[in-house]
Amino acid sequence: MILRVEGVIDFVYPESEKYYYILVKPRSGAVSYGAVIPKYPFLQHRVAENKQVSLFFYEYNTQKESYTVAITDTKRFKFFLRFIRVSGVGPKLSALVVEYFEDFDTLLEAIVTKDVATLAKIPGLGRKKASNILLHLLESREASDFIKSVTHQVSIEEQKESSIWENTLINELVGALVGLGLSVREAREKIKEKLADLEPYLQEESNTDIAELLRIVLGSFANRQ
Repeated sequence: MILRVEGVIDFVYPESEKYYYILVKPRSGAVSYGAVIPKYPFLQHRVAENKQVSLFFYEYNTQKESYTVAITDTKRFKFFLRFIRVSGVGPKLSALVVEYFEDFDTLLEAIVTKDVATLAKIPGLGRKKASNILLHLLESREASDFIKSVTHQVSIEEQKESSIWENTLINELVGALVGLGLSVREAREKIKEKLADLEPYLQEESNTDIAELLRIVLGSFANRQ
C-alpha cells in the first residue's frame, strides 16, 4: 500500500541504530500512521515532534515481516519505487539509499558513474553489496532502463523546477508567503509540495487571485487569515 500523508508528527522514537519510528497524525484528523525513516542528521529537523510534514508511506508485508517506511519527497519516492525492484534490495535498505545524500543528485551521479566508494558510504551497503547492485544494474536490461528513466525523470523535473520560479504568479506567491513570516526557502518548499494543485491556476495568470493560491498552499491556515 502507498499513501501520501500530510499532517503533524505526534511521536518520534529511535527504533534502531539506523531508523526512527515516527507517528504522523493526518490533517483530516483520522487515525495516525506509523513508519520508520532513516536516522540521518540532515533529516532530524524534518522529523521532529509537532513538525508539519508531507511524506510518502510504503507498506511492506510478507510472511516473515511487516513494516512501513516513510520517504521525504516525490523525487526520492519515484527512485525508491524503482530501486526496490533491484534483486536483494528491500524497502528498508532502499529508504536508507534514497535518503542518505542531502543532495539527491549525488546518488544519481554515483550510480551513473559506477562510483562504488560513494555508494559504499550508505549504511547497510558496504563495498561488496554496492558492487553487486551496480553489477545488477549494468547487466540487467530492465535495470538499465531503470537508470535511464530515473536520470531522465530527474532532468525533466529539474528543468520544470527551474521554470517554476520564472512564473510571475509564483514569484508573487513567494512574496506573499514571506510577508506571512516564512523564509524564501520555506515558501518555495511549500509551493513545491502543492505544485500539482497550483498548476491549473498558473495556466491563466491574469484570472488568478493570489489569495486563492495562498489558500491552496496553506490550507485552513490561509482561511483563518
